[in-house]
Amino acid sequence: MLLAAAIATPILLFTGAAWLNYRSTVAEAQERIRRLADVAAQQAQTVFQTDAFAADRIADHTATMTWEEIAQSSEVHQFLKHIKASLPQATEVRLVAPDGRIAASDVRFPARGVVAGPPPDFRVNRPGMDALLISSVARDKLDGQFAFVVARPKPDHVAPGGLIEIVMDPAYFTKFYAALAEERDSHTSLVRHDGELLARDPPSNELMRFATDSPLMQAIQGDPVFGSFAGGSVSDGKERMFAYERVGYFPIYVVASMNRSAIVATWARTMGGHLIYGIPVTLSLIAATMIALRRTRQMAEEAERRAELEEQYRQAQKMEAIGQLTGGVAHDFNNLLTVILGSLEQLQRLVATDPARRLIQAATRGAERGARLTQSLLSFARRQSLRPETVNLNRVIKEFGDLLRGAAGDHVQIQFLLSPTVDPCRVDPAQFQAALLNLVVNARDAMPESGGRVSVETDNVTLDAGLGVGVAPGRYVRVTVNDTGRGMSPEVAERAFEPFYTTKEVGKGSGLGLSQVYGFVKQSGGHIELISEPGVGTTVRLCLPRADAMPVVHAEPSERTAAAKAETVLVVEDDAELRAMVADSLRALGYRVLTAANAPAALAVAEREPRLDLLFSDYSMPHGMLGDELAQRARRLKPGLKVLLTSGYAVAAPGVGGVDFSLLQKPYRPDELARAIRQTLDRT
Repeated sequence: MLLAAAIATPILLFTGAAWLNYRSTVAEAQERIRRLADVAAQQAQTVFQTDAFAADRIADHTATMTWEEIAQSSEVHQFLKHIKASLPQATEVRLVAPDGRIAASDVRFPARGVVAGPPPDFRVNRPGMDALLISSVARDKLDGQFAFVVARPKPDHVAPGGLIEIVMDPAYFTKFYAALAEERDSHTSLVRHDGELLARDPPSNELMRFATDSPLMQAIQGDPVFGSFAGGSVSDGKERMFAYERVGYFPIYVVASMNRSAIVATWARTMGGHLIYGIPVTLSLIAATMIALRRTRQMAEEAERRAELEEQYRQAQKMEAIGQLTGGVAHDFNNLLTVILGSLEQLQRLVATDPARRLIQAATRGAERGARLTQSLLSFARRQSLRPETVNLNRVIKEFGDLLRGAAGDHVQIQFLLSPTVDPCRVDPAQFQAALLNLVVNARDAMPESGGRVSVETDNVTLDAGLGVGVAPGRYVRVTVNDTGRGMSPEVAERAFEPFYTTKEVGKGSGLGLSQVYGFVKQSGGHIELISEPGVGTTVRLCLPRADAMPVVHAEPSERTAAAKAETVLVVEDDAELRAMVADSLRALGYRVLTAANAPAALAVAEREPRLDLLFSDYSMPHGMLGDELAQRARRLKPGLKVLLTSGYAVAAPGVGGVDFSLLQKPYRPDELARAIRQTLDRT
């Protein structure tokens, strides 16, 4: 009996452990498949939303053009190339006329009237907007590669009918899915709601479609948002475990699967390892139990750590996509605001009546407010121009202390706990003060009516790579802003850094405060962390890289006169209205002004003009030549030529590439332009 018990007990324990381990292995596999489908769905949603935004921009750009104008316009071709440069998932961006022929394309000019493929047949409705159309996968007529089309109708204001098409490369999705795959036996597919397969990893040379009675389509009919099931694969017939998820509001699904035999093999390898050690463990059941518990705990911790990293990666992808979108919008608005501010200032000189002047002043204040909003958007997108200096953050905070107390209000107590040994830091002091002010104002608005406390602390800290995605290890200066306000729920805290997201009442917040803080810290090479608990308060930690040099105090630059001395200025700007405004402003100051719409035209002017004193150019222009490269070529034609560049984005530091230039930040007013021109011309 004792011998039987000694033999039966390990067998029963091993059988029970094997069953529990099998269930755990299957559950972990299901969770991995669901996470894989979720990450792939987030990526697909970002791609299709980017396509929709690009198609809408093309629609707005060509809304008033006829098909003949579109086909003959090199500017439309260049605009399509510009759009295509921001769409790595696309192989071609084109406009297709109602007769099915390509009228314009980023690939060739003129498009030569090549007949496009069959029009997209799958409709995606968008609330309040034109529907999108998504085609099935087909071989391209020219290169024979698989592709599918995302399209939308062209507005029929002038040229009725026709489509705006973005030709998508399925291999773009395949590469992303291959990078996500943890196991060789995992498959990931992108499928339309009608069963048409758009992309797949591993790739296939055959066009595939899920039948209406297939397990996948039946599961989608039962739950059209997300779900899981088991069944045979349409590609190899093997039994697999599946998970699917809908891509946002698009009737498109991401399907991830894993071979059940691979899951069983993983479990068998694990239990085989246990069995090898099972015979000696029979003499020590307690030791075997401790080993099993330790192994299970390690697997759980590893799964939790991997889930946290995946969540950080998804969040970083989302913030990057939003940043690219907001940065592009802010750049276009900078040009518009520069024209508006300049025109209003010139108009004010011509108006004598007080009521009209008040209206002009009100419009100017509105435009200046718009300029501040675009700077916040550029800050979030990490594309604003920073002027970093090596500073002591304690000194910057003390100089700013009175303003922070005033912003906090009488009902909020503000404390400064500044470490006397804090290291120097290299940041833009003005942007740092703006970020700190935003945090204090947010803390004030989160306080109950009875008031509360806000503390600002500084100290030195060393970060390691274990903090997550995008954190460089090293020494940092940490600024902590803590408040005793109402706090945030986890759902609100997760979206706190998104631009235009706010929980304040209408008119009490733009939703750009925390996004400006996020963009400033990231562009400065730092790390930001937000911790909040409802009813307790919120803590925001800014970790900014430590500087090796000591803080330097700079003298204030002296003001220079804006009077002209009959010099010749070449203005290079692709925006026609902005170019005209700048030219008029400089001519009014007494300068001789020449203009050019792009870099090649500017070089032609520089070559034929006998005298040229200053080149004033936008940094980012079409035709693939940046402002500093234009300045370098112009200097070869006109040695000693002074250079002043302007941009709404952050650009390389002056002097990079052997070209010394001054920089004027957009949007600017005519008096700022005049002062910058004069200072650049007078500089020796």
